[in-house]
Amino acid sequence: MVHYLHQDHLGTTSLQTTQSGAFAGASFHAPFGDTWHIQGSALGAGQSATDHRYSGQRSLEAGLGNLYHYQARWYSPVLGRFLSPDPTVPDP
Repeated sequence: MVHYLHQDHLGTTSLQTTQSGAFAGASFHAPFGDTWHIQGSALGAGQSATDHRYSGQRSLEAGLGNLYHYQARWYSPVLGRFLSPDPTVPDP
């Protein structure tokens, strides 16, 4: 089944619809990207048809919650910060 992903102003995937436009699921996020709630998914409670989440980034389920990879470094929504220094800044 084909699902369409709809994003908010930050690029966060917040709504999923089917080919016919019917509701297929929604996800809600805290201010720093932690997933609050996933609703209405055909996959079951708390499951999403996509791993594209906060600001359109793919999430990796880890022991400390979701981690997001922003090409050059990892971000933790639980901590609300990146887990390593910015590689473009010399000697931070």
